[in-house]
Amino acid sequence: MSGELCEVRAIGRQPGTRRPTRATVVASLSLAMLLTGWVEIASAKTFKVNNRRDKVDAVPGDGRCDADPDKSGKQCTLRAASQEANSDKDSVDTIKVPKGRYKLTISSDSPSCGDDDSCGDIDLDGKVSLIGAGPFKAVIDARKAKDRGLELHSNTFGCKPPPKHFPDYGEYCLLSGIGVKNGRTTEESSSSGDGGGMLLNGTLLITHVAAWRNKGRDGGGINLSCTCYKFNHVTLNHNTASANGGGLYMLGNTITHMIQLDVKGNRALGADDSDCCGDGGGIWFLGNTLYDIKHMYVKENTAADRGGGMFANGDTDWFHWVKFNHNKAKGDGGGGMYLSGTYFFFGFDGRREPGTTQRSPRRRDLRGWSDQHADARHHRPQRGGQGR
Repeated sequence: MSGELCEVRAIGRQPGTRRPTRATVVASLSLAMLLTGWVEIASAKTFKVNNRRDKVDAVPGDGRCDADPDKSGKQCTLRAASQEANSDKDSVDTIKVPKGRYKLTISSDSPSCGDDDSCGDIDLDGKVSLIGAGPFKAVIDARKAKDRGLELHSNTFGCKPPPKHFPDYGEYCLLSGIGVKNGRTTEESSSSGDGGGMLLNGTLLITHVAAWRNKGRDGGGINLSCTCYKFNHVTLNHNTASANGGGLYMLGNTITHMIQLDVKGNRALGADDSDCCGDGGGIWFLGNTLYDIKHMYVKENTAADRGGGMFANGDTDWFHWVKFNHNKAKGDGGGGMYLSGTYFFFGFDGRREPGTTQRSPRRRDLRGWSDQHADARHHRPQRGGQGR
């Protein structure tokens, strides 16, 4: 670098300027932290549905839930809200659904329909929670969709930190206060036809949901393949599975709490082409870890083969206060329950409260309740309903 001069100046406080005080530094840092927090808060969006029609969003991904920009005010439909939430994978979104019946009228078999969220069922994918006014108040009616009512994909997680006093399965999203009826999957001979009412994946906390009059392959009402902190206050009535699990089908789940399940009038037809089917008229699960089941009422369900009320092959810590009535299995037995695994029962005899059976599980309805003579144990409660 001959013939060139190189000037080096010390970087520091310029002459004539004051040294910043400690208070100024603290205030600057606080402002920076506040702005950072504001940006994080601003990235969380809440879409409030105010239009019950089934219309797509005008511009998916613009952050504005509006299916009809020509009208004054936002016309936020349930489908438009789901499209906006799906378009933004980074933010944590919430969809709030008020009271009403939401008819899905954009059919899955229309020529313009692809495998996306613009037609057929309501698809949710990513950091999104769905919160409705109640399972019999905010109802998705999928009769004209020729599809199931609701699908949560496998990467539906990351909305909220793990709840306290639970095992850490990672951050979860919430599904609450939603009902689905009249869903029907058209491909009932393949796994794409699973979950006639709902197909639920991801890491979830599920409470106050209902599915009735739906039809699918595995899981006429709900096909549950999620990791769930809770599966509480669930109603499954009059659903039909062409294979297994008329009301509920669970495969390979880890579920910490299942509380207050009402499972009535569901059927597993066993009409699938394979020879595996017709088990679990009300409930079917395999390879699950279910830590705690309380207040489950299973009534008038029918299986073409095994387990009219429930078919179960897995491990469950406890059944508390469970009632099985008038279930039927037309094949290899287990009119009430067909169990294989390790199970502990508490509450078949106890306090006289609504829905609590007062008899032993060896009653007529439960003959063959453990057809394979697995390590199933019945713990009789002590007087007053307190168990050992």
